[in-house]
Amino acid sequence: MQVSGDNTPTRNASVSKYYAIAGLICIGSVSNPLFLNLESSSAPLKVSVDSILVLGGALVGYALFLFLTYKEGNLRDFYKNLLQASFLAKGTLFGWIIPSVILIAWYLPQTLVFSLFSVYGKALEIVSMVVAGLFGGLAWGGMSKAMKSATMFTLFFMSGTMGEIFIEFSTSFGNSIYPVYSLSQIAYTGYTMWAISVIPVTYFSVKLLKDLGLF
Repeated sequence: MQVSGDNTPTRNASVSKYYAIAGLICIGSVSNPLFLNLESSSAPLKVSVDSILVLGGALVGYALFLFLTYKEGNLRDFYKNLLQASFLAKGTLFGWIIPSVILIAWYLPQTLVFSLFSVYGKALEIVSMVVAGLFGGLAWGGMSKAMKSATMFTLFFMSGTMGEIFIEFSTSFGNSIYPVYSLSQIAYTGYTMWAISVIPVTYFSVKLLKDLGLF
């Protein structure tokens, strides 16, 4: 897989620090007691905080990719292998599989409660969300244009699917899959996730077809 974009190695190195700073700001802005203490009473806030943590991790991961690209000739074998690993299966291992497993694991009812009411659980969840994003950002730099479109399509499609699941459980089954949140909160979160995903899913599906040269 080739590194996409026209950036020279020198420019990559200079730009990487801005991505890293932006990522750290995202992580720091939501990793504070004010937001974390309110998560147990607001499902939309919980999803928003986790999303920003993943975004922050992704920005740091992309910054790491740019840095590794610039420093590749002087890195030790470990870092060279890490860079090469981001290209496995066209980026799907780092960009799709690992982040998806981490996110799903923390949204199981038992682990979600653990993250909300345990200091250790919350700390572990924050680290996990950042790591999920970091893997995605590291893979992003090595993806082709079509794979980037496919990744964004998959991301918003999964978000919309989770929203559908929340809506289904709150309206059809009449019980909350998360005992700490009311049915109305779960339903509102589901509708919001679905609504936010509709336009991006449509856009990136068309863009993917265009990137593949199908029209």
